[in-house]
Amino acid sequence: NNNNSSNKDHFQQYNDGQPHPHQPMASTISSGVKSYCLSANIPFDYRAVDCVVTWLGSAVPKQRIHVVRDISRNLILELVKQRIVPRMRTLQLYILYTHMCKRNTEVHVNTVLDILEDEYWDRYKPAIDGDCRKASTVGVGVNRPHSNSRPTISNYSFQLLLECAREVKNIPLMHRVQGVREQLDPDFDVTAEWIGVSMYADAVEGDVAAIEEKISFMRNNHLPINQSVFESYLFAYTRVDDAQGAEQVLSIYLKTGLPVQYRLLSPLLRLYLSSEQFLPAVKIFNKMIEFNIPISSRHVDALESVALSQDIAKSAAPTILRLKEYIDINNK
Repeated sequence: NNNNSSNKDHFQQYNDGQPHPHQPMASTISSGVKSYCLSANIPFDYRAVDCVVTWLGSAVPKQRIHVVRDISRNLILELVKQRIVPRMRTLQLYILYTHMCKRNTEVHVNTVLDILEDEYWDRYKPAIDGDCRKASTVGVGVNRPHSNSRPTISNYSFQLLLECAREVKNIPLMHRVQGVREQLDPDFDVTAEWIGVSMYADAVEGDVAAIEEKISFMRNNHLPINQSVFESYLFAYTRVDDAQGAEQVLSIYLKTGLPVQYRLLSPLLRLYLSSEQFLPAVKIFNKMIEFNIPISSRHVDALESVALSQDIAKSAAPTILRLKEYIDINNK
């Protein structure tokens, strides 16, 4: 159907993640693709799935990308159920769609990892390496020129999987992504971006030593120490309530010329507020104003509570007022 409005209505069920009661679900759409292939005498194989997954990404509006992700998952799982290796590009597009959604990502990251880890692909290599008749006897199908391989993805796609797990702050899932990558490719090229994202798990666990070891590795291998490395390093110190260590990291970071963002300053701000340190907290607020970073009214309320508990509300009033005015200006 070349009618764009009709296509948009077709995916209306995924508006804000709420299924429309009168429209088919993603599983129904996926089944429809398979049924169409059968009725049109087109092999439902990795080629057909790759074409559909690729087309969906370009044809469906970005605000409906979650329907593309869900249909892609169903089609890929249908291939796997038939023991057909999905194309590398198909899996990578599915990962890209998952990364674009920024929500409900755990099940999709785990789906990719389950496929990559599936022992089936190795277990049946001897049979698959034979002729087509042998391949078909193990349920693989005869239409598989690359049947002696297992599903694979690029380093960049692994990076996206790790970022998806970090986005939802799922530390066990981050560890699983790293473990699967090391299992499938023990000698993979370690990039600064990969280390920077992986450090988030160390930071949440307050493992400052692990982060320092990775920073040492980066220096020894002449890898650039990027923004996410500093953010995780500072965050790790706050997780063990070491404000002095976090301040030292911040001091070094401010000399690098890298952009100062909320994610860098907020852990230290939360530490000072939770430990009722008024002046250090004000210092961080001033940094946020200096770099035009939005301030949460919740944090200003917490600062006001600290001033009241320390009986300095009167002297702190001008500071509190200035912060509230800054919030009002930024909200206009």
